[in-house]
Amino acid sequence: MVSMQTLKLLDALIPLGSEGQKDRLLALYREAFCGTESFQNLKELLEGCEFHGAAGRELLAKGEDVLRSGFTDAGNFGDRITVMDYVVQQMVQELEASEKYLHSASVSGTALNVLDKGLAETATQYYEQLFHYTCCLYVTLYGESALQNVNIRTGIRSADLVRNVTDELCLLLEDVRRLPKPRAWRIVRTRFAGANLVHYRGFALEYGSVTPAYLDSNCQKLGPCLFRDKNDPDVLCCGIGHLTSLTPQDGGRLYGARVISKPALNCLKDLQLDYDSLDIPALLGAIAGTGVCVLKPEELVELLNRYFLIRSAEENRRSGCPYCGRSGCQHFRIPNDFSK
Repeated sequence: MVSMQTLKLLDALIPLGSEGQKDRLLALYREAFCGTESFQNLKELLEGCEFHGAAGRELLAKGEDVLRSGFTDAGNFGDRITVMDYVVQQMVQELEASEKYLHSASVSGTALNVLDKGLAETATQYYEQLFHYTCCLYVTLYGESALQNVNIRTGIRSADLVRNVTDELCLLLEDVRRLPKPRAWRIVRTRFAGANLVHYRGFALEYGSVTPAYLDSNCQKLGPCLFRDKNDPDVLCCGIGHLTSLTPQDGGRLYGARVISKPALNCLKDLQLDYDSLDIPALLGAIAGTGVCVLKPEELVELLNRYFLIRSAEENRRSGCPYCGRSGCQHFRIPNDFSK
């Protein structure tokens, strides 16, 4: 680093030098100015930080101005060093306050005026991921109406994104407190049979049989609130709240997407579903198509039961009676005389 004494000497010699000497002395002065610790510290902060808000923009302007004047005008180096040290001190204070806030769980109104660019990039990635995960989680728990008053934006600068996501999540947490609590459920395989009913394998919905201990010890997680029983093949899936085609990585797709909460009853007719090995996330994606599906578990059960009932009836019809699959039965025998 260049010493203060060197700058003092050059500053004193510049007015005394001839024209040719002055140019040489000015070049030496600027080189020495750039070699000071104050200059290096300020330059590093200007290049390595983002500046936000009125306070951030003011510090940026002061820093750029004092560096610019050091190159264009020799002399008064003492004043410039003082200004540079002051600006550096203020930037470091703002930088430390921002870092402390981002590494905490605070939701206060702390201003993020100066951010390290590396930390800003990390914060942007984190808060965008938080946005997607939150959308997926709360849609699963409460349905798409839970987000109707939430206005989270992406594609904005890091400090704005942090503040926007923080503020909107606080509002969301307050809103959902007034909503009914989501219920735990599971969908199990069963058989349907009866004198006047097509015999088929379908599904039944059960509430109240899912506990945290059961999910922890028996289940594999498929989504934030969707699970598969690893031990019982009769359990298709279990969960809390709704089923959705959203994932924790793309939950924000809900905004601007076509939301399917009441799919057509025949929406599965063109699919080839295997009763014994249904892939629930893939099935939800097929129902959603290019949109997003958010279903109550009873709606999925109704769709699946309709699909397997119709398929069983079609298979029966190929061998005989649509109800029982046998030929020569009395299910569709119509007497010639309806009065008998």
